[in-house]
Amino acid sequence: EGDDCWSSPHKLSKQVQFLKHNTECSICFHDAVVEKYDTNNELVETLPFYASTPSSRVDFAEFVAGFHPHTGACLFVNKGDCFRPIFERKLIPFTKTMIYCVLGKGELAGFIPEAMSVYRVHAGGVFSAISQEKQTLMSNSGLIPAWRYFSAPAQRKLFSTRLAENFTTLSLVYLRRGNIIAFVKSFAW
Repeated sequence: EGDDCWSSPHKLSKQVQFLKHNTECSICFHDAVVEKYDTNNELVETLPFYASTPSSRVDFAEFVAGFHPHTGACLFVNKGDCFRPIFERKLIPFTKTMIYCVLGKGELAGFIPEAMSVYRVHAGGVFSAISQEKQTLMSNSGLIPAWRYFSAPAQRKLFSTRLAENFTTLSLVYLRRGNIIAFVKSFAW
């Protein structure tokens, strides 16, 4: 993440050791904090990233239910074809979809209860600074290939739900602008 940061010099070594000793996990994530900044880039609030402590092991069903770790807290094991569905033609910079792909294959994510990164929320954020349309299109660039790749009912339900939410968002954006052509094209994937 371009505007987030690590807060521990031991972050990667701890995560690598965790994955070496917990071979049932293909993802390791850790606790994080949220720093909120005002328009003058002054820190105004620090909060825990999670409303409640995550499970020590997280599976696909928990992601379907809406749980997501802090992107900057994730470390993945490269198991060859886990990311194939989203790397059809180019690198997709959307970590949630990468997580779905790994866990959708039956892998687990393991949690380390130590805050080792910071999620910074500010007006000039890399993702928050782009339009809602571009955010949604970026999300779809990972979700559509994953939807095409996964066929199990639970997997299809997750990707279909996320895509339906995204297409609803795009439709509203295009209708508000009066751009009927873009509205119709948004459904042709």
